[in-house]
Amino acid sequence: MQQRFTMNTAGRKPLDPESALFSGHVFCGVCKRRMYTQKRIGSTYAFMCSRRSSIITDGSEPCPGGHFCIRTLDVNKAGWEGVKQQIAHRESFAQMLRDQVHTGAKEGLVTYLASTKGVLKQKEEDLGNLAKRVGMTTDNIVAQTLIHQMESGSEEVAKLRAQAEAAEKELAEYRVDDEMVEETLAYIYNWAEGEKQDRDYDALPLEVKRLTVERSGIQVFVYPVGWKENGQEMPRTVILFKPKSPTSNLG
Repeated sequence: MQQRFTMNTAGRKPLDPESALFSGHVFCGVCKRRMYTQKRIGSTYAFMCSRRSSIITDGSEPCPGGHFCIRTLDVNKAGWEGVKQQIAHRESFAQMLRDQVHTGAKEGLVTYLASTKGVLKQKEEDLGNLAKRVGMTTDNIVAQTLIHQMESGSEEVAKLRAQAEAAEKELAEYRVDDEMVEETLAYIYNWAEGEKQDRDYDALPLEVKRLTVERSGIQVFVYPVGWKENGQEMPRTVILFKPKSPTSNLG
């Protein structure tokens, strides 16, 4: 990853190698839309509002904050300080991870169960319609074909019922996957502690930082310089944490 960022022909320092560290976690404080990174001429990357006036071409209302941006370096500094405060308290961070795993996995089970029951209901209705057709037909060949379809459909319905029952049982007996939580904690804290047991979070490898940012659920809200809300000037960045389900496995 680091090899992609090299000195340019003008001899200037490389562009921010961690420009994507908080990508997906940065939002415009004014319109609350997601901000995206863009290369700035002669400088580093910057986050810009996705609804800024200069790119709105569909006639919709642009962001009231106007055309403003913030360097990824500045977001990284503010955001990483927030993340470090979050992970400095291992037990509370561990509980947050458990909540994420519990919520994400349970929601997945609920979605799967609802989908399975939906398909099952449709298949049962199809079987009922086939049975009606068998009772109405006087053609033996057609009747045999319909009966064969019913037998095949009955097997499929039986499998779907078994899957739905298994999902319902798993949902009723669901427990938090502490093994995954402990694996994540070890992945983050073992890197930070090292042989001296001194936690140097700033020295974490980039891939570990990205994992930590993702799992922390951080949201960085960026405001234009001098922007006021309710008569008070807002800081450049506001850090919030909104835990979400893990979306990637440990590498």
